[in-house]
Amino acid sequence: MTPRKVLIYGTSSSGLLVFDEPEFSEVPIQVPGGTVDPDEDIFEAVQREFHEETGLHFTSGFDHLGTTSYSFVRDGQRHTHERAYFHLKLPNDLPESWRHYEREPSGGGKPILFRFFWLDLRLARSRLGLGMEEFLHRIPADGCDQSRREGSQGEPEPLYRLCGRRQIAGTTADCVRTEAFA
Repeated sequence: MTPRKVLIYGTSSSGLLVFDEPEFSEVPIQVPGGTVDPDEDIFEAVQREFHEETGLHFTSGFDHLGTTSYSFVRDGQRHTHERAYFHLKLPNDLPESWRHYEREPSGGGKPILFRFFWLDLRLARSRLGLGMEEFLHRIPADGCDQSRREGSQGEPEPLYRLCGRRQIAGTTADCVRTEAFA
């Protein structure tokens, strides 16, 4: 069976959300994504992978842009997997950068440190590695403009949570809204 992958183009007014791996400088810049588990629904996989890699939790808003077959050669052998690309509009008030560990890498082993930051969409085509730029042209024109919605009390509606154990003003929280980091 051909392995299935999901890739997420997260965008805001700051650009495209990308990451590198500070402990592995040879690994190119990537977008969040990962492997779909056997018998897992693709929309469950995209939510799970985005959360595992970024620490951000969204349960909706993932727009499917398309699916393609991706082939590459590693260790002298040809590998192919199916890639489903998604777009997610992100709030404009996320930090300029943050670090997050993927606790359970698909290949096993110890947690991997990811450093997230924003990349201008115009630069992404030439800067992304591993063929991940393939569906950038399908991001809607307003893909980098996400205004905050207002809740019923006029308060900003929490669109996301940054989860995990984080140190904030001398206290530790399990799940907090990212505004606490601003």
